[in-house]
Amino acid sequence: AHPGSNNFFDAGNWSSGVPGAGNTAYFDVSDTTAITLNGGSFYAGPWVFNTGASDYTITKTSGVLSVVGAGIVINGGSLTLVNTSSARIQLFDSSLGTATLNNDGQVSFYGSSTAGNSIINNTGAISFEQFSTAGNAIITNTASGIVSFWNNATAGNAQLINQGTEGFDFSGSSGPNGDRKLSAGSIKGSGYFRLGANELTVGSNNLST
Repeated sequence: AHPGSNNFFDAGNWSSGVPGAGNTAYFDVSDTTAITLNGGSFYAGPWVFNTGASDYTITKTSGVLSVVGAGIVINGGSLTLVNTSSARIQLFDSSLGTATLNNDGQVSFYGSSTAGNSIINNTGAISFEQFSTAGNAIITNTASGIVSFWNNATAGNAQLINQGTEGFDFSGSSGPNGDRKLSAGSIKGSGYFRLGANELTVGSNNLST
């Protein structure tokens, strides 16, 4: 509740040391909610925000953050995850849940990862790979933001918005069934939606865009 600093990697700020891969980090009420996360490669287990938790902002300024397991689970409070580093945030079979992600670097979804019900504001590069999906997220590209889909990834039911000159590239994915059929909840805005040889079905979120 009263940590000595805002450094995620300061062991004294946790009840049982810095939680890494295989360990769950629980967030409750705290008087320090703007947290910095920087350093080398770091594997994070699930982050669980308990009922009644504070609203947190975690800013990654350097290093590679790899999220494994359940990902981000928000039962109370909120999380805004800010990536200001050119180094990646990587999710392996994980979910962003209902977090807000402000990305100015690189983010990659692997395995069966999903963007969940997150809100993503992207000025960097995001890739969905293997069998990952954008889920029910709201993803907005501004400035030079680019989102690309590879392997068997798809946009699912996500709302895709371009506010810049770049956009969304589906051409690198053959779709979840390998038949070059992909989906998105809706598409909107300037920039491009590159399909290549693929077929994109939109409209499943019933938004008039």
